[in-house]
Amino acid sequence: MSLSDAYGCLSGDVVMEYCFAKNHNFLEFPDFHSPFLKAVYNSESSIHVLMHFPWLLPLVKALPESLLPSQFMLIFNFQKV
Repeated sequence: MSLSDAYGCLSGDVVMEYCFAKNHNFLEFPDFHSPFLKAVYNSESSIHVLMHFPWLLPLVKALPESLLPSQFMLIFNFQKV
């Protein structure tokens, strides 16, 4: 169990509750391994590219789900909630 994972889950719960009035209970995942937070950590390098080329995001969203990495699908599906 990593302290940074626990802090990430705590931060995620606080931000989600404060900004969106929804609690996703990231702290309740075993060993603080939230799939959503892991997807965010893994996609950090992609976010920098999308900041410089914003036209890529609609292109990526238009691709079939079978072609996208699972980390992107977790984030895209989370936005629908």
